[in-house]
Amino acid sequence: MRRGLTAVAGEGLHAGSPEDRAADLHSLLLDPGVDAVLATRGGSGTLALLPLVDFALAARARKPLIGWSDLTALHLALWHRAGITGIAGQVAVQLGPDLPAWSRERWLACVRNRDFAGPVPLPDGPKLATLTPLEPLTFLTPGTAEGRLFPCNFSLLVSLLGTPWMPPLDGAILLLEDIQETPQSLDRMVSRMRLTGADRGLAGVILGQFTGCGPRGTSSVTEEHGRELLHGWVRSLGVPALGGFPHGHESLATALPFARPARLDTDPPGLHLLA
Repeated sequence: MRRGLTAVAGEGLHAGSPEDRAADLHSLLLDPGVDAVLATRGGSGTLALLPLVDFALAARARKPLIGWSDLTALHLALWHRAGITGIAGQVAVQLGPDLPAWSRERWLACVRNRDFAGPVPLPDGPKLATLTPLEPLTFLTPGTAEGRLFPCNFSLLVSLLGTPWMPPLDGAILLLEDIQETPQSLDRMVSRMRLTGADRGLAGVILGQFTGCGPRGTSSVTEEHGRELLHGWVRSLGVPALGGFPHGHESLATALPFARPARLDTDPPGLHLLA
């Protein structure tokens, strides 16, 4: 955070109390010299901010939030309560020299041109393929879908279900990713989506990167079981769906606009941003 903000010293788990962090957010929204709000890091703590955020101020300021993972909760709330579209992309601590050039270029392109319309570029070439184990982009259910794109961390989205800060997902293209969740926790997330009906009315689904989502300790359950669970759930929805999209917690991961109109295609598989 920039000099002069209150939540800078850190208070254990978070950079400051929810009240201090909300006050810092408000000061950034009010500052005429600030064009966008870039999160320093993810982790946890965003959910506690939601009752304290001045969404009327956010609506007047019209400044995009840049970040992902834990920032999913704030992205969803800002869209639902203030109509703010943001950028689901790398946070400040990830923008160092170890970030692959392709990921950095995608982040810069998204931040510099939020109104970009066209196909979302995908990693290509043998050199990129050696940087991280990428799943091939494949279709899970054939078809074409159009709707607002919601790139979300799965566990944060599920945490918001049933609260006043969760927007309806009817007609949306939902892109899901996560990190270090067990197959059992993924099973609970899928079940909650089904029980709440949040997965009904989706226009399309994209599965992004599920990094380190294997079992803990000795178990007959494997990471493949979690992948099969996700694929089976998505196929059961009967809407156009893709798997293996490069968005999430891998080094090769593309930033994406949040709540922008988009089109999902499965033949050939790809994602297009619409004007």
